[in-house]
Amino acid sequence: EEEEEEEEEEAYVPAEEEAEDEAEAAAPAFTNPLSSFKLPEMPAMPELPDFQGIVDKIQKGPEGLKELATGTSAPKKPSDPVSYAADAKDALLSAVADTDRGADVTEAQAMEIGAAIETLEGLNPTPAPLASPLISGKWELLYTTSESILGKDKPEPLRPKGPIYQYIDTAALRANNEQTVMPIDDAPFLKWKTTVSANLELESDSVVAVQFEKFGIGPIKVDAPASANAKLETTYLDETLRISRGSKGNVFVLKMVDRTETQPN
Repeated sequence: EEEEEEEEEEAYVPAEEEAEDEAEAAAPAFTNPLSSFKLPEMPAMPELPDFQGIVDKIQKGPEGLKELATGTSAPKKPSDPVSYAADAKDALLSAVADTDRGADVTEAQAMEIGAAIETLEGLNPTPAPLASPLISGKWELLYTTSESILGKDKPEPLRPKGPIYQYIDTAALRANNEQTVMPIDDAPFLKWKTTVSANLELESDSVVAVQFEKFGIGPIKVDAPASANAKLETTYLDETLRISRGSKGNVFVLKMVDRTETQPN
């Protein structure tokens, strides 16, 4: 009898429990609404400026400032210094080519030329230029910052036309500058040469004291005052190119024309 009662108890399920089971079976399965949620893709972060690179260029001086202004970088020194010097020389000649010797130059061009000059000065192959036979001869001015030589303080018709030459004779310690003035472009018969002659005194193997002797306009020559003097340092010299700096802060870039011609005709 006890076994029959136990079987009846196990078989008995209250009506409330049956209803709950049916409700659970009929109810839809629970789905987490966040399971299909995806975060939107974040936009790519903009590339920040190379602040350290900017600081490094500023610390490089004129060359670095030129790189910032033009967005270019100076070429790295290759293992072959001869090749690097040749490239630096070509860069300078290219930079000064269309500047009318410096009379027509923008601020950006002036910075680029200044940086190119400093680069080449650092590669000077002639440490004692005034003792070198390469210094004497007829030189043509390619570029200068001297406003007086360019004639910027003069009316346009009286500014130099054509080449400006400098003759150097280290054996005689003499120098002569020569340029042509042609007030009317279509009247080549109306032109004359202006000249400056000077005595030189060596102060070192790269610096010379210049005492101007005579100023000439055509055939007319006058004595220069005793106060007309300056110093000139040659900072770069090779077979075809010379860079010099004056005591007033001006720079001169010249190319060799004739090594045998040390005096004007």
